[in-house]
Amino acid sequence: MSGVFVEEMLHLALAANLLNAVGGAPRLDMPGMLPPHPRKLPHGDLEVSLVPFGAEAVEMFLRLEQPAPPGAPPEDDNYESGATG
Repeated sequence: MSGVFVEEMLHLALAANLLNAVGGAPRLDMPGMLPPHPRKLPHGDLEVSLVPFGAEAVEMFLRLEQPAPPGAPPEDDNYESGATG
């Protein structure tokens, strides 16, 4: 998990540097930046919450990363990635 954390922080630093280079300014403390939690993920019944790291969080991560069963249909073109533009 430490490696994933370091990689994600590197991604954030690179994106912030690019934004700074074109005259922008990163804003990470806006109240409306994240959707409300708990919330259901699209294309399924999995509800995710913001919880402290522990057994409950690990269980949620395991459910989130569980592959679809063999023969499951692919997700449709309306999948919401959270990306804009």
